[in-house]
Amino acid sequence: MRTIIGAGLAVGVAIAAACGGPKEPQTSLPPAHWMAKVCTSVKDTLTLAAGPNQNDAESFATWRTGDGQASYGLPTRVQQLEEVYLKVTGVPEGKEAQLCLRYDGRSKKAFNFTGHDEDHTVRAGAADDGSCRC
Repeated sequence: MRTIIGAGLAVGVAIAAACGGPKEPQTSLPPAHWMAKVCTSVKDTLTLAAGPNQNDAESFATWRTGDGQASYGLPTRVQQLEEVYLKVTGVPEGKEAQLCLRYDGRSKKAFNFTGHDEDHTVRAGAADDGSCRC
C-alpha cells in the first residue's frame, strides 16, 4: 500500500513539474532604441543628461577618463519616444570630445565639442549622421 501511494505521489509531482505549475508574470522592458556612445575624449569627465525636452532632462551617466568607447542606454522613460533631448557636459573646457547619439544602432547625431557642453534635440527619423567616428 505504501508503495502504491508513494508511486502515485511521485507521478503527481512529476506531472506538476512537467506542466510548469503556475507561472509568474514576466516583466520585460521594451528594447533600448536610444544609446549614447563616447567615441573619443581627452576630457576628464562627460556627464550625460536626457529627457523629452530641455526642461525635463535628467542626468543618467558619467563617463570618466579610462572608460574607453563606452555605450550608455538613455533613460527608460525616453526609449520609446521619437524625439529626445541630450545634453553632454564635459570637464575641463578646451579639451576635445566626441559622442554619438544612436537610434536602433544608427548614428543620428554627433556631438563634437571642446567647450563645456553641447546639447541637441534629435528625431529618430532624422537622416543618419556620417560624422560619427564610432
